[in-house]
Amino acid sequence: MSWLEIIGFVLTILGVVLSSYQLIWSWPVNIISPIAYVFIFFQSKLYGDMALQFMFIALAIYGWINWSRKSLKPKQSVKKLNVVWCLIYFGISILLCALFYFLLKRYTNSDVPFADAVLTALSVVASIMAAKKQIENWIVWIAVDVAYVFLYLNKSLAITAILYGIITLLAVYAYFQWKKEIVK
Repeated sequence: MSWLEIIGFVLTILGVVLSSYQLIWSWPVNIISPIAYVFIFFQSKLYGDMALQFMFIALAIYGWINWSRKSLKPKQSVKKLNVVWCLIYFGISILLCALFYFLLKRYTNSDVPFADAVLTALSVVASIMAAKKQIENWIVWIAVDVAYVFLYLNKSLAITAILYGIITLLAVYAYFQWKKEIVK
């Protein structure tokens, strides 16, 4: 455990809590919090997760801009996915997973390239869904966060594993919060 891991822990929880209430201030926090994890994941040889932090920053900027639009005011625009979008996101997940696995296996010394690739791909898709206020993002996050708990325990990142356990519970809460606000 390091002070960097503690800072990342606190800011990540704050970002998820703010997101669960659809507060636009979740996005600046979600821009800052990944910076700590870039260094943590580099040290742990979780290169997919490290790269994911840069994507989180970019997607948080996109989310902040998207949520700032008048048509997406908080508590008025949570949407449910249709079958077509579910299939599109599934296809994107498969393609990203294959790409990330190839890159991790070929160009890094990662000892968990497949797990890193799958979780990174699903995290990217969940982030895109969150930025578009699609409620299913929370379902993806719940599954991903549970898997991350085990990955981080395996990598001796106890504080980060606890963080993802807490985030899992917050994601369940956020799902039910957003469910009340679905636009039909």
